[in-house]
Amino acid sequence: SYTHSGAGRPALQSISFATARTGLTAVVGASGAGKTTTLSLIDRFIRPSSGTITVLGHDTRHWPLDALRTRITYVDQAFTLLEATARENLQLGRGTPATDAELTAALDAVGLTDDITRLPRGLDTHLGRETDLSGGQRQRMALARALLSDADIVLLDEPTSQLDGLNEQRFRTIIEKLATTRAVIVVAHRLTTVQHAEHVIMLDQGTVTDTGNHPALLARCTPYQRLIASQAISGP
Repeated sequence: SYTHSGAGRPALQSISFATARTGLTAVVGASGAGKTTTLSLIDRFIRPSSGTITVLGHDTRHWPLDALRTRITYVDQAFTLLEATARENLQLGRGTPATDAELTAALDAVGLTDDITRLPRGLDTHLGRETDLSGGQRQRMALARALLSDADIVLLDEPTSQLDGLNEQRFRTIIEKLATTRAVIVVAHRLTTVQHAEHVIMLDQGTVTDTGNHPALLARCTPYQRLIASQAISGP
């Protein structure tokens, strides 16, 4: 459980779920259901008000923060970049530097090669003030960083919010690749992401109402049915 400071009710109340060591898990629910709070608890940006969180067999209360964070890569809603070079931003959290070939492959995968090439000093351009990236470019940079990470767990919070159709297809290809060897947990609104998940966690007003794959939840979970119906009407 977790309650934000000054809040009248818990953001999450006695939720419980587990994910597989590899594969794609989608966390879905209406706005305010507790999806981002859930990811923040896993990466220990916040601590639970009650209960425990176990990551890779370790109780996060007793795991040094730097040890936990080296096992997790997190793409947040702001697609946060540091005031550093593009090369340095791409390699955040890595234990060893990536080769130029690895950097190029990651940029190609997210369709960002030409954008980086056009920067004044390419990969060695300092980002953040005089030279910055657009929202969509930042998003793709964050996804490239996830590809380059050697973390065991990938957390993605609304990763397709600024992607067009072509780049969304690239995103799905990236996720499929990551999920073959890692646990990928994605907060998703787009139906295309949810349909491809092996495991879906349905959050509703801070509680887990059901878990399963897309066909199973569509058959039996009324809140999930409503969520999918609203997508069908309003689009991505």
